[in-house]
Amino acid sequence: MFFVAFDIETWGKLPEYALQPCRLKRDQAWITSAAWTNPFGGDQVFGMLDPPLEKLRTFLDFCAFNDVRIVGWNTAFDVAWLIAAGLRDEVFKCKWMDAMLMWRHLCVRPEFAYPAGAKQSFSLKNAVRQYLPDYADY
Repeated sequence: MFFVAFDIETWGKLPEYALQPCRLKRDQAWITSAAWTNPFGGDQVFGMLDPPLEKLRTFLDFCAFNDVRIVGWNTAFDVAWLIAAGLRDEVFKCKWMDAMLMWRHLCVRPEFAYPAGAKQSFSLKNAVRQYLPDYADY
């Protein structure tokens, strides 16, 4: 079994549009970059600014054909954007894993276990600060 780390970044004509995949069809938001690792090992990271749809399609087809699991952080976001970009069939052929959800299920505690008013954060930035302090300011 092989895994590939994957992430996309987005932006829009207004900052609040950057998180809304529905804005893609109206040309009010877009995918600004995509990055992924080499699923067969090594330290290679591949990335591109303003990724062409065909490159993303090729990446997804490759993962589906080679039974590569795509791992991301809050993959619902990435999946929603890829579907909005017209890659629904390719997205559905792939196997996805969400590291944020796995982490949450691993360490979730009842809300009453936290001090009054405190909640556990599951942001990627907080996870990096906690587990990879050398990269805290990535």
